[in-house]
Amino acid sequence: MMVRCASGDATSRRIVGEPWQGDSGSINALALSPDGTMIACGNDHGGVQEWDTDGEIKGVWATVESAVASLSWCPCGGYIASGSLNGTILIR
Repeated sequence: MMVRCASGDATSRRIVGEPWQGDSGSINALALSPDGTMIACGNDHGGVQEWDTDGEIKGVWATVESAVASLSWCPCGGYIASGSLNGTILIR
């Protein structure tokens, strides 16, 4: 299954550029870093992908064998917290 992400223009609400594609299942959670330069995506397979805003994957983390349901960046931008459907919370 292919995952598609695309950046957009908040003012016009139009998609800007081509969709981004990964191969880790559907996206259940998405979080933008506080400085606006990174995007974290949580998927059905229990993984988290970190993308830069140019659409390049910068990191992939396996979490637990349960879908990621929520993501949150700390205000300083140095950590990402993920919550999975099995009740596990991980901080990276």
